[in-house]
Amino acid sequence: MRLLVISLCTQGVGVMKEHFIYYSRRFAKLSDLYCITNDNVSNDDLYAIETLNLRYVHSDPLGYFSPFKIHKIIKFIEKVNPDVIFVLSHHTTNIILADFLKKYNVVYQVHDPEPHIGTSFLEKNILQIQLKKFAKFSKKIIASAEDVKKKTLNVIDYDAENIEVIPLAVLDNYIDDTIEPSADNIDLLYYGKIKKYKGLDTFFEALTLLEKEGIKPKVKIVGGTDVLKVFPNIKYIPDNVTIEGFAENNKLISYIKKAKALVLPYHEATGTMAIGQAFYYGTPVIATDVGCFEEYVGDAGIICEHSNPKSLANAIQDYILNLDLQKEMSINAKKMYNKKFNISDIINKHIELFEKVITR
Repeated sequence: MRLLVISLCTQGVGVMKEHFIYYSRRFAKLSDLYCITNDNVSNDDLYAIETLNLRYVHSDPLGYFSPFKIHKIIKFIEKVNPDVIFVLSHHTTNIILADFLKKYNVVYQVHDPEPHIGTSFLEKNILQIQLKKFAKFSKKIIASAEDVKKKTLNVIDYDAENIEVIPLAVLDNYIDDTIEPSADNIDLLYYGKIKKYKGLDTFFEALTLLEKEGIKPKVKIVGGTDVLKVFPNIKYIPDNVTIEGFAENNKLISYIKKAKALVLPYHEATGTMAIGQAFYYGTPVIATDVGCFEEYVGDAGIICEHSNPKSLANAIQDYILNLDLQKEMSINAKKMYNKKFNISDIINKHIELFEKVITR
C-alpha cells in the first residue's frame, strides 16, 4: 500500500507534531510511506520513503495560499500516486488543497468540530470550512471518540457509518519505564498548555473549598506560568499549588509516575492523549464530563460535573482520602491502557481502515 500522510500543522513544538512523527514511524513499517509536511520535520524523523517539506509560518499568512506551494504539493502527489491519502492535521492550506484531492482515496482526521472557548472567529471558520469541504469526498473520517463523532455529525451532512472512532494512542516518546518517579511530593497533577477551556479556574476554586475543610493535597501545574493572564478571574491560588512552565518528556513522565491522579478540570474538551499517557503508568484520572473524558476514563478514575467547583472538590476528596480506591483505580488504569491506547493496536486499526478504503 502506497500511503501518503499530510500534516502541515507541525511548525511549533507540541502534540500535533509528535502525533505526526510517531504515527508515521509506525506507518512506515506497514506501508510504503510518503509524507507532506512543514520544513521543521525531516524525512529522517518520519522514516518515510520520501517527504515533501514546505515552509509555513504564522508570520507569513499569505504563504498558506501560495500557488507555488500548492503546485509543488499537487506534483508530488501525482508522482507518488498514493493508494490512500491520510490528512492527519488541520491547516489553512487544506482549504485550497481539498479541491485537488477529490479523485483520490482520502481519509480525514477530524479536529475540534465544535471549536473551544477562546478560539478566534477566524480559526473557528477555518476549522469548520476544512471539515465541510473534506466531508464532501472523503471515503472515511476518523474521530478520536464517540463524542467527537456526534459533534462532527452536528456540523456536517455525512454517513455516520463512515466515521470511524479510533482513540488517540500513547506515543512512543511518552513511554519510558527506566525513568524514576519524581522526588517532588505530588498528589494531583495537571499538565498541558494553559488554555481558557481547560478549566483551571474551576480547579483552583475546588482546591480553595478543600482548603476550608482542612484538605490540602500537593498540586503541580505544568505547562505555563501565565495562569493568571489566561484566567484573570482567579483571585486566590492556595499555597499547596506549584506552577511550572513547559517540561521535557523525561521530567513530565517522572511527574506522571509520582502523581496519585491526573486532574483534567476542563470546561470543554474534544480528544486527548493525556488520559492514555497517565494510564500507561497506572495513574488514575479525575476529569469533568466533557468531550471524550467519560468514554476514555471508564472505571480508572472519577468523572465530575464540568465548571462546578463543588463537584470537582467532592471528587478529589473522595479519591484522596480513600487509599483502597486509589489502588483499585491504578490497576484499572493499566488495564484500560492495554484495552484502548496501545499504539501498536491503534496503528493496526488505521492500516485496516486504509485497506478497506482501497478494496472498496
